[in-house]
Amino acid sequence: GVRASAADAVDEGRTAFASLGCDDCHPGGGTDSSWLPDGRPLLHDVGTLTAASGDRLGAPLWGIDTPSLLGVWSTGPWLHDGSALTLTDAVLRHASVDPAQLDPLLAYLTSL
Repeated sequence: GVRASAADAVDEGRTAFASLGCDDCHPGGGTDSSWLPDGRPLLHDVGTLTAASGDRLGAPLWGIDTPSLLGVWSTGPWLHDGSALTLTDAVLRHASVDPAQLDPLLAYLTSL
């Protein structure tokens, strides 16, 4: 078969990133970090919060502020608790990723 170029892999990963909804919280690889109209921060739980995640303002933590993915390749370990020791693990903890999408997604993420 013909081997795709690195640029093709990044483009394919960018497409997968958008189609999986990653852009919803990490628009353009950045962050949706903002404040809601009621003054609360916009937080998300991607399924990684546990009782060990701690509290916020005297109540169980209900979400995490979305980090930017710019330079994500160099910021491990990943996730709020450092439980993802590889970028691959962090990606797989977020969504059901078709194995065919994983390599392009990683190519895209490491290009940011």
